[in-house]
Amino acid sequence: MSDRVDLKVGFQCNNFCRFCVQGDKRQLLAAKPAAALRRLLEDGRREGANALVVTGGEPALHKDILEIVRAARALGYSLIQIQSNGRAFLLRGLLQAPHRRGRPNEFGPSLHGPGARIHDWLTGAPGAFVQTVAGIKTLKKLGQRVITNSVITKANYRELPDLARLLVALGVEQFQLAFMHLSGRAGENKSWLAARKSVIEPYVKAGSRRGDQGGPDRHDGGHSLLLHVRL
Repeated sequence: MSDRVDLKVGFQCNNFCRFCVQGDKRQLLAAKPAAALRRLLEDGRREGANALVVTGGEPALHKDILEIVRAARALGYSLIQIQSNGRAFLLRGLLQAPHRRGRPNEFGPSLHGPGARIHDWLTGAPGAFVQTVAGIKTLKKLGQRVITNSVITKANYRELPDLARLLVALGVEQFQLAFMHLSGRAGENKSWLAARKSVIEPYVKAGSRRGDQGGPDRHDGGHSLLLHVRL
């Protein structure tokens, strides 16, 4: 029995990441209907789950995302996290959800570089960096808890210290650095996109030190920041 439900609402996405593990599922599989998703939420609560992580694709693009979140809150889920590429926080009305009944209380946007050049190339979406950073800033202004995820590749591993510095400056509560899962597009591109763990290690450590600067020992009023590395 798990205390957390991972609810995949569909595979639609407005990014086309070079490391995406979903492959061609975005073209082949439709978004799941709200009624089916609610049944999964009900099953999770019956089995004792009290935390929910909503994933995709890009879950914020699901037409019934607010209904799904409200249903989860009504069923008694205490933690509701939206995992996202972050762009929809700017593009859609999901940012208004914190002011509505049944709001999410944690957000997981993804940022894969300290600037547009690397992030936009990795995500295959020009303008994505600006939109994601704007979304994170808005979430923090609304007092939301933000946990970011960054996939480590050959294209960005040297930039991890600068990326960590940016995430600290944005005020996220936690940032996660994750090695590529070698399936889907990531598997197809692994020969030229996957970085060796022995090569990236010093950059991960440097990024960790940047994260520590945003931690509980700060003397400038900063908050505690947690770094999680998944290799």
